[in-house]
Amino acid sequence: MKTNLFKSIAIAAILVGSTACGSAPASFVGSLTDALDDSAWESSAWISAPDAQVVTGTIYDGTRSADGASWFVATVRNGGKVASAKWMTTGLGVYELYLNGQVVGEEILKPGFTHYGKTKRSFTYDVTDAINSASGAENVLAVQVTPGWWADKIITPAGHEGMIGKKVAFRGVLELTYADGSKELFGTDTENWKAGIAGPVKHAAIFDGANFRDTPAPTDSASLRSTTNSTEKSFLPAEQRSTSARTSLSSLSRHTSGRTSRVQPRMPTARL
Repeated sequence: MKTNLFKSIAIAAILVGSTACGSAPASFVGSLTDALDDSAWESSAWISAPDAQVVTGTIYDGTRSADGASWFVATVRNGGKVASAKWMTTGLGVYELYLNGQVVGEEILKPGFTHYGKTKRSFTYDVTDAINSASGAENVLAVQVTPGWWADKIITPAGHEGMIGKKVAFRGVLELTYADGSKELFGTDTENWKAGIAGPVKHAAIFDGANFRDTPAPTDSASLRSTTNSTEKSFLPAEQRSTSARTSLSSLSRHTSGRTSRVQPRMPTARL
């Protein structure tokens, strides 16, 4: 049983870095690049969806992770003509990135398997090719996060009270470099980011697979309006995670093409 579990984890971890996996998106934008300066993390916060479910009670072998996918969306207005754009991201759970309705990156099952209490990988993409670059133009950032490596039984043993990971979360920083050489950072926060349970995913888990419904994913301005005007609950301001304890985020690994290095951003620990 343990051998099979470790094999499953190893295979899933390999798929994260795969560029030839059949499940990778058919088309995508952005390319992996070096992480932003460590200090950029200070412009961001971990955010979660207020209405995300949390699994409680004793966990058994057949216990499922929480239903639904957490979506995080924000609209960024350029402060000048954009010369380049980089998006540094990480998540608690499995996350997918979208910029103006297009999938960012070909990697799947980001951020991959790591020890839940020690290390979280981040992925940084050059997204200049997908940005609306005109001065004053708007760009829609969207992220889907499902329980995956965080709030699922892949890290929670049978008999545990609730999942070890609670709500899934996302953290990221978009860096825009303007034509005049100036830079501007847009980090995840509770003022400009909205969050909610939405999109086509009804349930997704590492071992259980995924179930879908015929609902648009809020990846761009049009689909976002469709989602928030539907009979589903409208998106709410994202909530920031509290800072009281279980998972140390004092060290993140940043995963770029060809190398992994450890960074020490000044972050509080977070109970997520």
